[in-house]
Amino acid sequence: MIETVIVSNKKNVTEYLKTNVENSVKTIIKMFSNGSDSINYIEKYNPSVIISDIDLDDTNGIEIFEELSKKNIKSYKILYLNKYEDYIKLAAYDAGVDYILDDLVSPKVFQKKLIQVYNRIGNNNQNIISCNSLIIDTSKFQIDSFEKTFLLPKKQFLIFALLCQQPGKVYTREEIYEKIWKGKKRKNNRTVDVHIREIRKAIPNNNIKTFKGLGYTVALQK
Repeated sequence: MIETVIVSNKKNVTEYLKTNVENSVKTIIKMFSNGSDSINYIEKYNPSVIISDIDLDDTNGIEIFEELSKKNIKSYKILYLNKYEDYIKLAAYDAGVDYILDDLVSPKVFQKKLIQVYNRIGNNNQNIISCNSLIIDTSKFQIDSFEKTFLLPKKQFLIFALLCQQPGKVYTREEIYEKIWKGKKRKNNRTVDVHIREIRKAIPNNNIKTFKGLGYTVALQK
């Protein structure tokens, strides 16, 4: 799933941005109130979209994007402005900003732009699943968290990736087995359970939930 980072220390701006993103697309949203924490997170997880307010306590949005551009971060960069001077907008584009959102833009126009951006990103990043601060790269069979990289056996990786593709969806044991083993007959009824148990051991913050008598889901963190 596509991940979005929102950076603002103002409650009204944070809620405005979060609400418009949620009304436009299906995405995981991570929120930060300062530049240093957001940069550390972005460097590690490389989210698809970054939306930063211009004014922050420890820095400003333009400086954040300048730093990220120096580090060759390819995320789509949106700067939220309540200022209209041309020199500010020019500095923003020089810093690598892709789109400037000012407070005069209507929510309808903003949401239309978001849909366009996320559709393009979704078509280009089909190998990446972002879920609960984990980045799952299906082309590399690799799972990254802020602290470390996890490498699972193939079947365990495929099961976890399947669950993370649609957080909150409950997959039955039969459905998981059919998708991962491609219709092969099960040797016993505990095959999926055994693999889930091993995934839980390997990835401590897996957020896999059991629905007794039915199957498993990955729940989204609040």
